[in-house]
Amino acid sequence: MTQDPSPHEALETIRSARAAFGGRLVYPLTSRLVHATLMAGLVGVFAAPAWLSFWLAAVVAVGGVLLVRHDRARMGWRLGVGLSRRAPVVGLGLGIVLMALIALAMSPRLFDGPAWAPPLAVALAWLTAYWAGEAWMRAYRRDVAGNGG
Repeated sequence: MTQDPSPHEALETIRSARAAFGGRLVYPLTSRLVHATLMAGLVGVFAAPAWLSFWLAAVVAVGGVLLVRHDRARMGWRLGVGLSRRAPVVGLGLGIVLMALIALAMSPRLFDGPAWAPPLAVALAWLTAYWAGEAWMRAYRRDVAGNGG
């Protein structure tokens, strides 16, 4: 590169730096597993008996705080703050699916739904959250690398 780069060279340097940074972004498997377990626990709060719901909610809340603190300390940056347009959409989709799964988990209490609904809702919440973690990171990586439209 010359002493005073042309605008095209400078833009190419920025693009290559963004692509290299995006390639280093990895959502660790352990964090994905813990995240999926916490989301399944959140749905389980609504499926559990009343005496267990409080304790399960406390465990999920403390686990969520610890997971966020661990990820921020490990990765050294805040995920999802202003760098991505697609990642929040994935998070919103996960939230909508989790609301539907909470309704399914509560169905035996609300309108005498089937007894198999709460365990199914918890299992689907775990699978959905695991998949959403990967989809979120893929969207985030693409936006940070500048491959988004």
